[in-house]
Amino acid sequence: MDASELLERYASGEREFRGVDLSNSDLTRANLVGIHLEGATLKYTSLQGARLENASLRHANLSHTDLSQTDLSQADLSYVDLSHAELIQANLSHANLSCANLFIANLKATHCTGTDLIKADLFSVNLHDANLSHCNLMFASLIQSDLQGANLEQANLAQANLSGAFLVQTKLNSANLSGTNLIKADLSQAMLCSANLSRSNLAYAQLTEADLRGADLSDANLAGADFSRALLSDTILNGTILNRTKNLGPLGIDFAAIAALEEWKGFYFRSKTSVKIAEALESANVLFYPNCKIRLCSPNGRETQEYDFLVCQQGKWGILQVCEEQWHIPHPGDRHSDSEELNCFPGICVIENYDATRCWTQPEIVVKEFLERLSRA
Repeated sequence: MDASELLERYASGEREFRGVDLSNSDLTRANLVGIHLEGATLKYTSLQGARLENASLRHANLSHTDLSQTDLSQADLSYVDLSHAELIQANLSHANLSCANLFIANLKATHCTGTDLIKADLFSVNLHDANLSHCNLMFASLIQSDLQGANLEQANLAQANLSGAFLVQTKLNSANLSGTNLIKADLSQAMLCSANLSRSNLAYAQLTEADLRGADLSDANLAGADFSRALLSDTILNGTILNRTKNLGPLGIDFAAIAALEEWKGFYFRSKTSVKIAEALESANVLFYPNCKIRLCSPNGRETQEYDFLVCQQGKWGILQVCEEQWHIPHPGDRHSDSEELNCFPGICVIENYDATRCWTQPEIVVKEFLERLSRA
């Protein structure tokens, strides 16, 4: 089928065109409102300025297609392949793009208000100045994407991956970024007033002049993040990880209070995750010392180290560490490898590091695995 036949049949009232191959066709400014193109192939096709409101393109292949200024509002684009597609100033408001592949697509200045992008692949996508307010991006991958100046106010980005993303001057007021990966993201001058960033990973992120007034950063990982001239009044910082965080000092923040806000049976922990591990160790009826600070000989000489849990079972001693920095980034001064550390600890049988997310979701399993390893040592 070619483009002229499709348009003729559409004009006569036909709407079902599932699985057709229209690759390299010219459908510029075509009126295809409500058309059914499920599973169709439209690679390298021009649909610039076309009308596709309420269209169904589920599982269609639209890679390298030109959809600039196309109206796709309320269209079903779930599982569609839009890799390398041009969607400049397209209207995707309230469209369904869940699980869509938008790899390296160009969505500059698109209208995506209320769009469903759950689990969508937006790797290295250009969303410069796009309107994504009230958009659902849960579990979406936005690694290294360009979101400069985009509007994401009240958007849902819970557990999305924005590592290395460019979010300079992005509007994220009242957005949900709970559990989101923002490692090495650039949020300079971003607006994050009243945003939910609880349990997010902002390790080594750039937050220069960011507006975080009233934001919730409880239990977030801020290791190595730069807060130069950031606004943090009324920001919630309970249980945050602040190792090597830059330029927080002038704000009058009490680092010691933040580092030990979680109380459990008279002990104080840096995060709720560590409390969960303590509760699991308690249920296992083993002897353990939380937040054990020691002096020891290391390859660098005498130094002080602090470990999350020193545990004894059946006369054997081991160290359990909660790795709060997910996808750990090496840094000078980090702890030595397990083998190097064991050489510094006569009598310590094992040193095990567990990812913070797993410690949060499966504390009992983590402790069980650790104790089994310790028993076999």
